[in-house]
Amino acid sequence: MLKRLRALVYWAWREFFRGHHPTEYYNSLAKKNIYEVAVDYKKRVNNFKKLRQFIPQPCKTMVDLGCGTGAMMEALHTGVFSIIGVDRSAGMLGIAKERFANDSKVKFIESDFISVAFPINSVDLITMGFSTRYIPPEKSLAFFSKLHSWLTPQGKFMVAVTKSYTGNFLGIEHKIVGKIPWDSYFIKIVKPWFELEAEVKMDYFLFWRHVGLVFRKK
Repeated sequence: MLKRLRALVYWAWREFFRGHHPTEYYNSLAKKNIYEVAVDYKKRVNNFKKLRQFIPQPCKTMVDLGCGTGAMMEALHTGVFSIIGVDRSAGMLGIAKERFANDSKVKFIESDFISVAFPINSVDLITMGFSTRYIPPEKSLAFFSKLHSWLTPQGKFMVAVTKSYTGNFLGIEHKIVGKIPWDSYFIKIVKPWFELEAEVKMDYFLFWRHVGLVFRKK
């Protein structure tokens, strides 16, 4: 527990107090597996496994945006034919690549997920595990429109978010800065393109409940 607390303090110091760029502090967190200790990687994988029942079938291609060290990819691995992980941090991708080194169905792209592109109607499942807060508010409409275009007609969009309160789409998920639950706010933002299918309860992270939101393409 003490080791995890130190990892969380290290993370918070670089993100919230020193104002480092996300790529910089995630590369730093990748060293000595600080990130995986902070998030409790195995527990995170088990939480994400609760989304397995909602994987569209058949699911030929899954794209995990902001894949980090691969928790969502590992959790949903058995129900998908091909998986592409996208992340801008070379450090995080290094851990993920090592984890899936002998897995031919897993590939990676080092890129900002705002900039990455896939062909229209080419993806069956898009996932984002706690990476939605890095979507710039001014680009959110174009971003979700783009995701919608990637998905096949029966495709789905799954996200994991913290069930807390913020009125700011980009806001820090665990701080109270508004009156609208963050998950409800997210549902409202994507409504033009996606219909909510399910909300899946996950375990708490410290004091905050995690939830998985499953959306169908409209």
